[in-house]
Amino acid sequence: MMERLDRYADWLTAIPNLLGKLLLIATLLSLVSALIGLAIFGWGDQHQLFRDVGPIQLWSLLQTLTVAILGFLIARHSARYGDWRDFNNFWLLAGIGFLWLTIDAPLDLHGKIGGWLTDATGSDGALGFHRWSDLILFAYMVAGLLLAAIYWRDWLPFPELRVLFLAGAMLIGLTIVIDGFVDQTSTVWVIEETLKLYGGAFFVATFAKRYRMEDVSAPESEASETTASSPSAAS
Repeated sequence: MMERLDRYADWLTAIPNLLGKLLLIATLLSLVSALIGLAIFGWGDQHQLFRDVGPIQLWSLLQTLTVAILGFLIARHSARYGDWRDFNNFWLLAGIGFLWLTIDAPLDLHGKIGGWLTDATGSDGALGFHRWSDLILFAYMVAGLLLAAIYWRDWLPFPELRVLFLAGAMLIGLTIVIDGFVDQTSTVWVIEETLKLYGGAFFVATFAKRYRMEDVSAPESEASETTASSPSAAS
């Protein structure tokens, strides 16, 4: 199983200009889905293919699942201690978080929890958000940013990771603001979900670049250890 995941990660992260291609796919997929939705459902309902398990949501799920897989593989490849410290890093914990998002979205767990809170409190939302579910998504984002702040040494010192990660975080944050505070029309929905795909693309690129950093450095370190332990090196 892990070998298959490694092969998938090796193939994915070796794609030239991965971010650009992911952004292009997101743009074309969103444009085609909106046009088909417009043709089938008419103006004002062109967002229908962006809902539930439509093509947009499926692509978004594939991106979050890919980020989760890459996070687990990064943590696995960078394990050095053989104890709890190998689990105490941003990449593993972020992988768990993105796996939760992959499970949450199709099951609409945040929506179900939000509905329960609406029934329990008698109010639709709090802190100015339209719905409790929007507030829950905001809490997810805050938890992710808090994790990134606690484990800043795992990503912040690397400029190539820093730019990608912060861009992805800003795009996802923008979608949460739109979802939570802007009146929901079909056009707004299309824009919001497209931005979500863009944010996912930046996160995939972030984790892919970090995977390549670990994947490339591992053979070098193994080679240096082999050289150091060889008889010629000892002599």
